[in-house]
Amino acid sequence: MTAPTSPSPPPPPLPPLSLSPTTTRSPTILREANLFP
Repeated sequence: MTAPTSPSPPPPPLPPLSLSPTTTRSPTILREANLFP
């Protein structure tokens, strides 16, 4: 596949930490927790 000249779109924003405790199992939440201890 040939990559387009324009840069790829930025990834969607991470979900807030104020979500249900079950979402803390998601790797994205864990990464956000590391950014905001």
